Amino acid sequence: MIELARELRRRGHTVIAVGPEEGPGWLSGKLRALGFERHTYRLDRPVDPRALMRMIRMLRGLHLDVIHSHEFDMAFYGALAARRLGVRHVITMHGSDQVMAVARRRWALRLAASLSSATLTVSDHSREYMEAHVPFGAGRIGVVHNGVPDRPGEREATREALKLDEDEVMVLSVGNLRPRKGHAVLVEAMGTLSDDPDLPRWRLVIAGD
Repeated sequence: MIELARELRRRGHTVIAVGPEEGPGWLSGKLRALGFERHTYRLDRPVDPRALMRMIRMLRGLHLDVIHSHEFDMAFYGALAARRLGVRHVITMHGSDQVMAVARRRWALRLAASLSSATLTVSDHSREYMEAHVPFGAGRIGVVHNGVPDRPGEREATREALKLDEDEVMVLSVGNLRPRKGHAVLVEAMGTLSDDPDLPRWRLVIAGD
C-alpha cells in the first residue's frame, strides 16, 4: 500500500490514507513520515451504522475522486460510503480464507463488489478461492500482484554479511512469519533436496518480522 501511494503521488495524484484507529502503528508512522495526510475511522461492532455515517461525513470533506479499500471491513463500509457519496470505489483483497468461511461475510463482500467499479486480489489463488465460494459472476474479479520497488542490491556485500560460500546458491523467502505463509512447508520441501547429488550447495534464508 505504501509503494502504491508513493507511485500515485509521483504521478501527480493526491493520496489520502484512511485507516482504523486501532490499526498497525508502524504503518501510520511510515505514512506520516512520508508526508501523507491520514485520517481514521472507528468500528465499535461488526455491524455499525453509526460508524458508516461517521465515515461518510469524514470522506465527504476530503473531496475524493476514487476510494480504494483494502480488505474486508473497508471493502464493505467503503463501498457503502462511496455509493452514498457518488464516488468510484475499488476493492483489493489481500487474503480471503477467513472471509469466505462465514456466510454473512460472503454475502457482504458480494454486495460490496456489486457496488464497486472493480474488485481485485493480489494473487491468482485468492481470486480462484473467492470465485469458488461466492457467485461474483465470470470475470468480475481481477488480479494485480503486489508491486516491489526496483532497488539495486549489493550482491557481494550481502553474501559476505550472510557468510555464504562462493559455491552456495542462496534461496530467499520474504514474508510475515505466520503459519499461513507456509514457511514450514518450504523448509520441509527444501530438506528433501539435501541428498540430491546433482544440485549445487544451497542455503535457505528466511526474512520476516
